[in-house]
Amino acid sequence: MEDYDAGLFVGAASDKDDDSNSTPMTMESLLKSKNIGWVDWEGWRRIDAYETNSENKRCASQPREKIVDADKMKKVAQGNL
Repeated sequence: MEDYDAGLFVGAASDKDDDSNSTPMTMESLLKSKNIGWVDWEGWRRIDAYETNSENKRCASQPREKIVDADKMKKVAQGNL
C-alpha cells in the first residue's frame, strides 16, 4: 500500500499497454476510478469496536462477534449503526 500511495505504480488505472505518458495514481484514486468501496482506518476501528463490544457478543467468553453482512459492515464503518 505504501508503495502504491507513494505513486510507484504509474498509470495503474490505465488499460493501455504503454504507461510512458501516464501519471502516478494513489490507491484511493484507483479505487474511486473503478467504483470500488473501501474502509479507511477510522472505519476499521469502528468495526473492531462494534465486534468486540460485549453487547454484540453471544457470550462473555468470546473475543468478538464478527459482522458477516456486508451492508451492516459498511454502515458500522461509516458510523451509521
